[in-house]
Amino acid sequence: AKKFAIADLMTAFTNHLNQADILVAQRWVLPLWLSAYAVKIYFDFSGYSDIAIGSARLFGVRVPENFDWPYFQTSIGNFWRHWHISLSRWLTDYVFIPLGGSRVGATRGYANLLVTMLVSGLWHGAGLNFLVWGAWHGLALAAHRGWTQWRGPAAEDRSAFRNVLCMGATCLWVVVGWAFFCMDLPTAALFFRRLLGVV
Repeated sequence: AKKFAIADLMTAFTNHLNQADILVAQRWVLPLWLSAYAVKIYFDFSGYSDIAIGSARLFGVRVPENFDWPYFQTSIGNFWRHWHISLSRWLTDYVFIPLGGSRVGATRGYANLLVTMLVSGLWHGAGLNFLVWGAWHGLALAAHRGWTQWRGPAAEDRSAFRNVLCMGATCLWVVVGWAFFCMDLPTAALFFRRLLGVV
């Protein structure tokens, strides 16, 4: 159902994320197309993961969950602990920790996060847009870590209103970042210029 009933349906909207359609589209439609891509990539990828988990279960093999409500997380760090969990763990074990992880100085730790996410970008594709997407998330993770170290971890009794605000901000950051993932850089640049009314 995730793959065929939802993800494939979103393709009717995401197919418009090209320069010709972006140039002639009304401005209010653009964020809807990008949001459709966010829905599509989640349901497509998590749907395939569910198929793998279910198929393995038929043979008595328990495969762990790979997606755990990532768009409902209240920080970018939590998003990456719930999105493509197997890849996130691999990047942590084989890139972030060998670089020194968080056991090094603050500046080096931020750099390790950025390098790890740049590797994640290259893992998805060799285009410059994937590097920008990796940098987009690496900078957000570094900023979140710096904020947490300065202000301390979020209070467990944080109000529902603040949780919703944090969830919305995290989701917005992730969705905007998908523009660099699903379009080459010139097309993404045109998308944002049209969105902001520059073109």
